[in-house]
Amino acid sequence: MITFVSKFPLHNVSINKFHKMVESCHSLEVCIEQSITHLNNGYILQNEDVVGYHIEDESIYEYIFKESTNEVYISIDKRGTKCLSLLDYLINENLFAFDGELPIGDNVHDMNQDCLAQTTYLPILYFTSKSNLDIVSSCAKKLLAMVHVVLGNEEYDAIMMKKYRARYHDFGVLCNQDCLRFSKSKTETDEDFANRIYYKMQMYMSNRVYEYPFNMNELYQAILLKMVEESREQEELRLAKYDEQLDRLKARRDKIMRRIEKYEQELEAFIKPEIEENKALLEAMDKYPLVFKGKIEEKYIGEQKDIVLSRLVAASLNEDYKDKKALILEILAENPEVGRRRELLEAIDRILKQCSKFEERVYNQLRKQGVEKLRDDEHGLACFFGDKRYLTTLPHTGETNSGRQVFRKIRATFF
Repeated sequence: MITFVSKFPLHNVSINKFHKMVESCHSLEVCIEQSITHLNNGYILQNEDVVGYHIEDESIYEYIFKESTNEVYISIDKRGTKCLSLLDYLINENLFAFDGELPIGDNVHDMNQDCLAQTTYLPILYFTSKSNLDIVSSCAKKLLAMVHVVLGNEEYDAIMMKKYRARYHDFGVLCNQDCLRFSKSKTETDEDFANRIYYKMQMYMSNRVYEYPFNMNELYQAILLKMVEESREQEELRLAKYDEQLDRLKARRDKIMRRIEKYEQELEAFIKPEIEENKALLEAMDKYPLVFKGKIEEKYIGEQKDIVLSRLVAASLNEDYKDKKALILEILAENPEVGRRRELLEAIDRILKQCSKFEERVYNQLRKQGVEKLRDDEHGLACFFGDKRYLTTLPHTGETNSGRQVFRKIRATFF
C-alpha cells in the first residue's frame, strides 16, 4: 500500500548532508563515485545537484533531493512495520522549512488566517468548527506530513458549507490544490469516518505525479541519456586522437617510402653491373647445357642426367682423369642430380638384402620399383619399366640365391 508520496521544502541542506541523513536512517555505507551506484537493496542516482535513492527494505523507499531549491521528494510503499525513518528524522531535527506560513508536522492549525488562500506544497484538509476534535486530531496524526489539517471557524464554515453544499456539519474538504469532500453521515462512527479520510488520502497521495527531477524514472532516464552523450563525446575524442595518430603514421610511412625509393635507386646503380654479368653467365649456360636429352623416353624423371652425372663421379675417382678432377668436381657441384636413380637403387638394394629366398612377395616389391618379371617367360627374365630391350634374369620362385648378386645384375643392366 502506498503510504506516502509528497514533496517538501527543507532548511539549508547540502547533498553531502542529505547523503549522511539517508545513510544514517537506513544503516548504509556507500561510496558514490558514479552517476549510478548499485546497492545490495537498491540504487542511488546522482545528476548535477539532484540525488535520488531507491531502497527496498521491509518497505520500498524513494527519496529525491534537489540542492539548488532545497526540496525533497519522499515516496514510501509501506509493506512492513518499519517506521518512516527519513520523515521522522526531518521532523525531529526541525529540517522542514515552513510550507507557506504553515509548519509541517502532525499538529492541527486553527483558522486564524486565510489559510485557504496560501500556496503550499501539501494539500489543506479543512474541518468545520462543528467537527469532532478527537477525529480532527486523529486525522492530523495519521496524516503526518501528508496534508495540513486546519480547523475552521463559524465564518468560514458558512462559506465552505455553501461552496461545497455540505449537508452535515461534521465534514472535511481537501482544498487549495484539489477539492475532495469528506462528509460524515449520521450512521457513520467517528472511527469509521477518520479511517475513511485516511484511506482516501492515501489513494489521493499515491496518484500525485511530479515532473523531473522529482520523478525517479525520469531521473534515471536523464542520467542514462547523459551517460550516452558523454560516451559519444569520449568516443569522438578517441576517434579524433586516432585520426591524429593515423595522420602521423601516414606521414611516417611516406617518409620511409621515400627513403626506400632512394635506397632502391642506389642499390640498382650499385648492383646493375653484377646483374648484367650474371645474366650473361645464365645465357651461356642455356647455350651449353650439361646434356641434351635423347629421343628415347626416360623410364623415370632425370634418368639421362643422373646417368651422365654418375659417370662423371666415377671419372673423378679414376686416376686417368686426375688432371681433370677439379673441373669434373666443379661440374658436379653446379649440376646436382635429380635423385630418382639413387632412390630406385636404394629401394631395390633394401628389398634384395632382406629376402632369404625369392617368392611372390619379393617379385611384387621389385615390380613397384620398375623391375618386372615377364609372366610368360619360363627362364626367369625380367625387364625394366616394361621395356623388353633391357632384360635380366631373376631366380625362380622358391630358389635361393644371393640378393647381392641379383642387385649387381639389375644395376648393371637397368641403371
